Amino acid sequence: MGRHRDRSSLALLLSAVATIVLWYGRPTRQTSYTILTMTYEKRGAMVEGFIGHYETCGGLDSILVVWNGPDMESTIDTAHIHATSRVPVRFRAEGKPSLNNRYRPDPHLSDIDALLILDDDLRIDCDSVQRALSAFHRSRRQDIVGWFPRFAMLGTPHSYYLGEPHTIKRGEYNLILSGAAFVDHRRYFELYWAPELAEMRAVVDVRSHLSLGHIRQLPTRPPAHTLVCPAQSEWNCDDLLFNFVVATAGGGSHYLRAGTITDLSRTTGVGISHDEDGFVRKAADCLRRFHEHFGDTRLKTSRFRFSEDGEIPPDCDERRSKLFCQY
Repeated sequence: MGRHRDRSSLALLLSAVATIVLWYGRPTRQTSYTILTMTYEKRGAMVEGFIGHYETCGGLDSILVVWNGPDMESTIDTAHIHATSRVPVRFRAEGKPSLNNRYRPDPHLSDIDALLILDDDLRIDCDSVQRALSAFHRSRRQDIVGWFPRFAMLGTPHSYYLGEPHTIKRGEYNLILSGAAFVDHRRYFELYWAPELAEMRAVVDVRSHLSLGHIRQLPTRPPAHTLVCPAQSEWNCDDLLFNFVVATAGGGSHYLRAGTITDLSRTTGVGISHDEDGFVRKAADCLRRFHEHFGDTRLKTSRFRFSEDGEIPPDCDERRSKLFCQY
């Protein structure tokens, strides 16, 4: 009888241990996340490579691909991706192209605590993603936590945009580009799409839709010296607007240095880096418009901690690039 009780007790103990192991071995809300990327026609191969890279990262719960424009089904083989990917992949088609679509509130993301926004041409190593996720939770999900720091000098009548080399030389930043960052989507996406920001979203739309040689009027007539952007030359203004939204809600920006970042746009004929001077001037104009709208909102300034963390600062040769450094 006593031996039977011993066996029963041992069975219960082993069952309890197994339950604990299984429970703590499962991804939790603190260790799991979803990736959102936005793409458009003729980039099907880019998206498949994107999924193939990040689906191997631990803790990834799912991937959301926002298709920014029409003809998704005729451009990308979604059935093949669903059948072969290691994690669930959802496609959300946006009939009208807009950079603002990246921040559109999505009821399917309501149960997701951590959302990582990534441009489809960026490949960041999985360890760096995990470190950023931990930093995001330490900030109580208030900050934009990512890898591309910038500095905005706001003023009237002029504002200035500093690329990464100038930002690191200055030793401080107040922007993190949201094209590669963890964000609190449940809070900030709703604010981004608030009715009172309709005119600012229209600034982003107009600038992203201009065709070469075809000029459209901005929603509110700008001064005569305002620079107007050709197609795809200002893919950063939505990032800038998002930073203002976060700052208005009391959040800030948090920079982390990645182990490895590969920017595939640098190896193609597409990318803002091919017109650096023009891009910086046009981004500065966006900052001026946003600063006029948000008024006293201040972007929180943080300092780099390379020496404190024992890291060697990146190589930022301004003759090579005014926007990016080499790591």
